[in-house]
Amino acid sequence: MIKAIFSFILILYSTKSYKEDEMRERAVIQEVRGDEVKVAIRQHLAACNQCSLHGQCSIDNGERVLYLVAKGNWKVGDEVWVEIREGVLIEIATLLFLVPTLILIGGSALLTKVFTPEIGIIVTLGIVGGYFCFLRCFTKRILRRFTLVPFESVAEVYD
Repeated sequence: MIKAIFSFILILYSTKSYKEDEMRERAVIQEVRGDEVKVAIRQHLAACNQCSLHGQCSIDNGERVLYLVAKGNWKVGDEVWVEIREGVLIEIATLLFLVPTLILIGGSALLTKVFTPEIGIIVTLGIVGGYFCFLRCFTKRILRRFTLVPFESVAEVYD
């Protein structure tokens, strides 16, 4: 799940938005289960090749599958826009990358003074693992911040 969110962040940073503070990507709904929606974001391979992190998000066949929480009357095959505010992307990136890095650096520095270096590092890695388990509990809450918008409604704005 974390890898999927990271991949989506990479995809969105490479696309343009119709609103300045939102990023969006075109997707197709593949499965609907209650309020959980499985969407496939179809990537343009040319855009992927231009990305500086090409190959990190493991988009092999040109699409990325995401499981989002979105209420609505969605049907399999519907074309939608997956949208998220840029500020939310920064929050997600901070939670996934910056906080664990700070825990690793700070925990290692502090705990190696209290314990032996080996024990300090093992305890720090345990704390990071616990942090990711804690973060996993909030996955649905994070995924609710993504918005699905019917493709036609966005197209009507520009026609």
